[in-house]
Amino acid sequence: MKTKYLIKILIFFTLYVSFYSNVFGKINASIIVKVGNEIVTNSDLENEIKTILILSNKNINQKNIDGVKDIAIKSLIRNLIKRNEIKKRKIEKYSEIELNTYLTQISSRLKTDRAGLKKIFLNNNLNYNSFLEKNKTELLWKTLIYLKYKNQIDINTIEVENEIKKRVKNKNINREYELSEIELSHKNSQKFLKDVYLFIQNNSFEEAAKKFSISSSSARGGKIGLFPEKTLSKIYLNELKKIKSGEVTGPIKNADSIIILKIEAINLLEEKNLDLNKIKEEIIAKKKEEKLNLFSKSYFSSIENLTLIKFQ
Repeated sequence: MKTKYLIKILIFFTLYVSFYSNVFGKINASIIVKVGNEIVTNSDLENEIKTILILSNKNINQKNIDGVKDIAIKSLIRNLIKRNEIKKRKIEKYSEIELNTYLTQISSRLKTDRAGLKKIFLNNNLNYNSFLEKNKTELLWKTLIYLKYKNQIDINTIEVENEIKKRVKNKNINREYELSEIELSHKNSQKFLKDVYLFIQNNSFEEAAKKFSISSSSARGGKIGLFPEKTLSKIYLNELKKIKSGEVTGPIKNADSIIILKIEAINLLEEKNLDLNKIKEEIIAKKKEEKLNLFSKSYFSSIENLTLIKFQ
């Protein structure tokens, strides 16, 4: 009886030591980068790479994995930096409508519904909850930026009225641009910029966006959707009017970044009965969004510079 008891203790102890040695060994081996007090593991990276490829309708092969690896790492780091700031500021509210709209759009693009989207994640052994939390973080970040800068969003009423007049004057001819973007840091050299354009020429805009863009749209090959001409800022519109569908703009310099746009398609729309109040609301909303995006980029850049990022 005593012998059996000792054997059980010995087996338990051996398994205990083996288990914890393996666990800690795996944890240490799997850490690839530390962001402040948070970590990114190989498992996180694998999940992010596969998620990017599947949501972009790409095959999971070595070439595609290598193509999005840097994007995935940057995306995970940006998300952790934002998450830490959100926790620090105790932001808890976000737009569930925006989240649901985004999930519906993703599902539609993959020719399925919300339940089907979850099934795609399950079938590919992907963490759907991580994907969900990552998108919630982006929306919580939007809340943070709005709360921090809401008193600084002054809209020039004269500009709004002038845009309304233009809309009324040109009501019969309206363009809608389907756009893709590449966003680069303003710190990049001219040589780097030339390399980006050369890569676009030799490969594709989509692949260049995935490789170089620091925007969250990089995961979608830079695709940012449809934009009525009236909603675009003057600096963007001036550049877009210089090129045709399928072509790429020159570098557009903003306060904190450089943007390259590609026109995927141009749709001509006809407006008949104009709702002036609705037009005014659209213009004001777009101008507010543009200002908030600038505040967001500037604020993120400031906290990124203060965050210790250490690759293992």
